[in-house]
Amino acid sequence: MNPCVDSMYTFVQTVVENLQAYHEEAGQPLNIIHLAGDEVPESAWTNSPACEKIISTLGVDATNQDKVNTIRIEMTKKLGIMAGELNVSLAFWEDGLINKTSTLPMDRDLVFPANVTVYSWIWQTVWEWWGGDRAFNMANSGYKVVMAPATRYYMDHPHEPHPRERGYYWAVRSTSLRRTLYGNPVTQKQWCTPEKCPELVNKENIVGVEAPLFGETIQTADNIDNNVYPRLLAVAERSWSEASWEKLGGENPPGLQEDFDLFRQSVEMFEVPALEKIHSVKYHLSPPGASVVEFKGQGVLVREEGSDQLTDATDLTLEYTKGTQVYFRTRNNDASRHSYEIPYYVPGKSKTTNPANHATNPGVALALVFLPTFYMM
Repeated sequence: MNPCVDSMYTFVQTVVENLQAYHEEAGQPLNIIHLAGDEVPESAWTNSPACEKIISTLGVDATNQDKVNTIRIEMTKKLGIMAGELNVSLAFWEDGLINKTSTLPMDRDLVFPANVTVYSWIWQTVWEWWGGDRAFNMANSGYKVVMAPATRYYMDHPHEPHPRERGYYWAVRSTSLRRTLYGNPVTQKQWCTPEKCPELVNKENIVGVEAPLFGETIQTADNIDNNVYPRLLAVAERSWSEASWEKLGGENPPGLQEDFDLFRQSVEMFEVPALEKIHSVKYHLSPPGASVVEFKGQGVLVREEGSDQLTDATDLTLEYTKGTQVYFRTRNNDASRHSYEIPYYVPGKSKTTNPANHATNPGVALALVFLPTFYMM
């Protein structure tokens, strides 16, 4: 759509008015509409005669980026006026509210009417891109902020760093349940560089969190379940509760591990049975991984190469001869589903009872203590 022609605003207003009518009919008034506004190319609209006329009228004579930035601000002003007339709040991804010239938020009081509440969805927490200051800058500038950090809450990213896992990995290679649970979405140290880290003055403007699931790699309803659960449980936990260790700071503050142990056991004992038996949710099943833990979680199946026979290896001592190829998979509680397989080549012959010896004793071939994804790092 071309923001330099009046028909675009007529179209947007018609769409919003029709949506409002549908909501009124359903008894659920439409109070907010999300207009996105992210990822606008620097060359957008630059060949439009209508846009060139506006640029000329405003006296802008600079690069394409400056021209596009000017058009974006003028467009946002008109959308703000429309929202005030229709009595709806507006929401944008943070990109849509950034002044590209200064890299700071657009002046909220100059761009939007005072009677329009404006929300900024914050996704930029990729540290290499140096945008971690956006959340605090937006909140301090008068925008209501919804935290949707791509490196913690994007449900379209894989659970594990494995090629068979579904999802993209542009923000972070993988997002386990633990990473989701312990990624505080409004921590200054995590998202800001020392040179660009403002203090959060208007704390009341951080109003919530969101865990987006974009559908580019989603093909079935089961894919949705697999990507969302059980990580959505960690988002819910993080959104309403503040753990005692959060105020202590540091990479591994006292109480953090104990808190995670309690959370994962609660998930295993209460949430997983509910997801399976009550809601029939096909939550993600992790492939097995070896670790020394107190809580084992769900079971592990093993088979040798060339054989379809599966052995429940959760609590067994196993012995294989040198050169054996074995495959492990995690099963759910009732053994109706399993993860994809993880191969392991056995380099020697030994009982596999002591995981600690796997790294130090050359005689030990394999260690078997396993956890599903939502118990791993």
